[in-house]
Amino acid sequence: MRPCWTRTLLLVALAGAAAAADPALRRGNDAFHEGKFEEAASIYESEETDADLLVRRFNAGVSWEKAGSIDKALERFEEVSAKAEGELRSASFYNAGHASFQKGRALGEAADALEDSDEKAKKLAEAGKAFHSAIQFFRSVDPPDASTVHNLAVAKTALRSVLDQIARIEAEKKKKSEDDALKSPAQLLGALADKERVHRAASRALAKEAGRNIRLGARRLRKSTEENRALAERLQHSLTAPPPATPPPAAGAPAPPGPQPPSAEEKERNDKATAAIGRAIEAQKDAEIAHGKLDVLAAAAAHSRAVTELRAAQEFFPLDVAHVIQEGVGRQERLNEGMESIAKAATGGVAPETKGSGVGKMLVDALKDKVLLPLAKLVSPASFDDARVLADDEDDVVWGSNILSQAEIPPSPAEAQGSGASPHAPTQPGAAPGTPPALSPEKAKELSEGLRAAGKDAHDASTRARDALAAAHPVEALPAGRDALAALRRAADLLPKPPRPPEERLRELIVKQKQAQAAVDGLKDLADDARTPARTELEASQRKDGKEAGEVATELESRAQGGNDAAAQPAPQGAPPEKAAEAAKKVREGQEKVFTSAELLAKDQREDARTAVERDVALFEEALALLSGKQGEKKDQQQDSKQEQPQEQGAKKNEPKKSPNNADKPYALSPRDARLKQQEMDRKRREEESKLFSPPSGMTVERDW
Repeated sequence: MRPCWTRTLLLVALAGAAAAADPALRRGNDAFHEGKFEEAASIYESEETDADLLVRRFNAGVSWEKAGSIDKALERFEEVSAKAEGELRSASFYNAGHASFQKGRALGEAADALEDSDEKAKKLAEAGKAFHSAIQFFRSVDPPDASTVHNLAVAKTALRSVLDQIARIEAEKKKKSEDDALKSPAQLLGALADKERVHRAASRALAKEAGRNIRLGARRLRKSTEENRALAERLQHSLTAPPPATPPPAAGAPAPPGPQPPSAEEKERNDKATAAIGRAIEAQKDAEIAHGKLDVLAAAAAHSRAVTELRAAQEFFPLDVAHVIQEGVGRQERLNEGMESIAKAATGGVAPETKGSGVGKMLVDALKDKVLLPLAKLVSPASFDDARVLADDEDDVVWGSNILSQAEIPPSPAEAQGSGASPHAPTQPGAAPGTPPALSPEKAKELSEGLRAAGKDAHDASTRARDALAAAHPVEALPAGRDALAALRRAADLLPKPPRPPEERLRELIVKQKQAQAAVDGLKDLADDARTPARTELEASQRKDGKEAGEVATELESRAQGGNDAAAQPAPQGAPPEKAAEAAKKVREGQEKVFTSAELLAKDQREDARTAVERDVALFEEALALLSGKQGEKKDQQQDSKQEQPQEQGAKKNEPKKSPNNADKPYALSPRDARLKQQEMDRKRREEESKLFSPPSGMTVERDW
């Protein structure tokens, strides 16, 4: 590829009176010809006088580019191109294009040196933007000459090369992600089914369009379905083609590494799953044919069959119960939003009454009106007949609930339980934070029974909702949908929760104590008969928070001890042991203040209680700063502010006094006066700029090709 030619256009003042009239231009030219490019650029930019201003700005851009400061050069060339005319304007566009090309080439070379594919693609994208800018600048040169046409072609070739590299990186990433997905057939089948659900919804939406929109949408859906089918075929092939057999190990030798052929049981399972995937692939082919014929309703029906078969294949593999519950809750929430919007339309804008009362119900209604319903409009059918399409989505909830009703949670391995493990202990010693707690056989059995009961309730309710939707009765389906959602949420609450890190619990404590501080202030505004029960309730809440603070301190002390004891298990990720120990002391002090506030509230000493709460908030915030590593930063900022304070005080003495008339006004001019002033300034600027180009004998042009 030929290099991108550059043009250096220097506007040099003539000798004599013109040069003497603009000494900055003369001195800048002298420094430029001596090779002192940064010095020349600084000289060109040293004055803001109107005489030869654009000439000096252009020369500053040339100097910055020669000095290697491409961004500064681009800024100057763009500034001149926006204000100049004639040859100076064309030259500014030309040099801006060259500078952008140089920037893109530097970014491309930096990308070639990177190993990480994500970082490389990011850097190449930046290079592509620079090449695209270069193309736009070269296209703005008027009139274009031979070098401009050549540079334009070179920039286009460079941009095409960068885009090809990005496409190769993305293709490699996609192939790698698909290869990794093939290792987890159940998750991949779920992803394939989700994609088919999207295709089904888009096909139904297209049925309401006409003409060109249907053709474009069907074409895109057909291509997306082909990609999804290709991935399904890859999964089918991986299940039917076992890995190559490895030679059997010698007597007493361990099994050789690498993939092993599936057992007879696994082969039978794979065969059944493969048959279901094959039926899904046939349904996908039918959808592609229907999209080709613009029969989007037939395509939607084919996508529904593909979803059903992919779900059937998914059942032959172990499923993540937590993921099934999460998906069921999300789908049922969206379905209920759609049914509620239809119910509002059917009842004159009033939805059926929701359960609950008081502040909680008001909050739910407010969220529903301001947040949920705008989202529901995207998926809500327009009429009762269209509500039948929601039956297919409800059938997904029925399927997930049926899986949940058969859940069997195994107990944790014996080595993971340990003796005397607390309910918040991680599954294994040294496990990362967020690991669910270990399950004993009794706990596992209790959890399984609870999940099966909740799953059965959700299955019964979602089945009623599906049947009502299929009969175009969304109002009757809404109560059943709410019951299904409540049952699924009960199942989610049964799942063991991983222990929260002390940092998160400490943040919640700070929020609660700030609320307690506001509550103490609000006690004085209550009547006597209402103040006593409110004070009692606040006292109980403070005692509960004090207990929580003690648990956080104990966990931090354990973290510090684990990091200092060489024989102990490694400390989890977080603050260093010494910081954790210091934070634990702060939390202990805060705990005492919380309990103190509770005692003072019991004695109705509200002012002292408020002071204690203020103190415990400060201590908890100091502990959190230690854990997050911001304590040192705060100290440095405080020292800097102390050093700057005398200087600021001295500066204030020398500051002129503000006029009392304008002390409270953010602007000295009204909006109308400011607009008129701006128009007058623009008029004068145009007059001054026109003077720069009126005497052509005032400058000469030097070109360095």
